[in-house]
Amino acid sequence: MKRALLSPAAKQDRRDEVRYYRDEAGNPVAKRLVEALTKALQALEQQPAMGSPAIGLELGIEGLRAWRLDGFPLSVWYFERADHVQVVRLVGQRQEAEFIDVPPRLNRRAPFTTRRQRAGRLPRRRQSDIAGDTIAVDACGHW
Repeated sequence: MKRALLSPAAKQDRRDEVRYYRDEAGNPVAKRLVEALTKALQALEQQPAMGSPAIGLELGIEGLRAWRLDGFPLSVWYFERADHVQVVRLVGQRQEAEFIDVPPRLNRRAPFTTRRQRAGRLPRRRQSDIAGDTIAVDACGHW
């Protein structure tokens, strides 16, 4: 059995999701999320290869796998290592995969690029000035 270790980004994702479900749906739902995540991590510790490699193939990140949480629209993104399972992100099903950051030192490929970036097919970005801050907004309005 390999131990599941959460990266700092995955820990922050977990805090954000628990807080969101607690605020929007109440403590019982937030508690169910924590239980579903614990169950998913225990399953990954038992059988690390059971997650789908499709997200890694789509993004061009070798070894990246995903496992969906039961009852929630969330996936655990992880790498199987020799002695542990490295959980790098907890990702919502509606999030666009190519815009999710997987830290380069965790995916062991530096710098982080997606297949779309390497092929030169990134969405066009425009600059918007909101409250004095310049931010990048893609053609669909995503920040």
